[in-house]
Amino acid sequence: MKKTLLIVVSGFNLLFSNPPDTTRQWNLIWCDEFRDNNLDTSWIIDTMPWNMGYNARSNVKVDSGNLIIESYLDSSYRKRSGYISNTREFKYGFFEIKCSYDLTMWPCFWLLPPNVSSLRYVDINKDEAKTSGTEIDIMEHYNSRTSHQANIWHYSPTLIEDFACQTYSISSQNVYGLEWGPTYYKFYVNGELKGTIDTHVSHQPQFVIVSSEPGPGPTGDYSSRVDYTGHYKENPLSFKVDYVRVWYPTNGYSEPDTKGDVSTIINSYIIF
Repeated sequence: MKKTLLIVVSGFNLLFSNPPDTTRQWNLIWCDEFRDNNLDTSWIIDTMPWNMGYNARSNVKVDSGNLIIESYLDSSYRKRSGYISNTREFKYGFFEIKCSYDLTMWPCFWLLPPNVSSLRYVDINKDEAKTSGTEIDIMEHYNSRTSHQANIWHYSPTLIEDFACQTYSISSQNVYGLEWGPTYYKFYVNGELKGTIDTHVSHQPQFVIVSSEPGPGPTGDYSSRVDYTGHYKENPLSFKVDYVRVWYPTNGYSEPDTKGDVSTIINSYIIF
């Protein structure tokens, strides 16, 4: 049985920079700082075929206070990478990651609803994202681009909304953030608002994923999203993460109910 809990990481708010919206007071409700060279126990390392490659446990490491996901060609020239997903589900809040990555790989920081398979049957014209959830790509970088992509996806029949953030340095660490409220998604880079999407907003709890896509097959639109040239196990591409944090406003959010009235969510929650 799933349980609903309010978790506030006390004390950390004084040490960490709050989300960019200074009109709200924020509580840090969950984080992984990777400080003890272990993943938080809420993470699952997924091992599975993925995008014409393979996600392997050995491609996910924690070292010197960083999560490191490696991508490379193995001795059989198969594409290998890493994928971790969190067992906690969050509804609304501010989600952020501080990370750096090699420019020829395909790193991602994203959210999915637990009923991900049902997204293939959503009628986007009826705004069913409220009840089905959506794929929310907070940060997604493709091979050698000078900006990252932020997307709101339904798997069928089409892409809902997407935008590319402005050009900025991606050779150094950056902080990518999303404030997800009942009526909007606001995307940030290094504390600067880069874009807002106010349609097809999920009203369902979703879980966090950090991954580096192995890279699809030799043809099609996705074929150039990873360049493995010269990158084997001894010299992998690296996606390095300093932290992942989830915040929730002290006073919660106001969400329209099914009758159009407004009911206030007083407490943040994590569903296990």
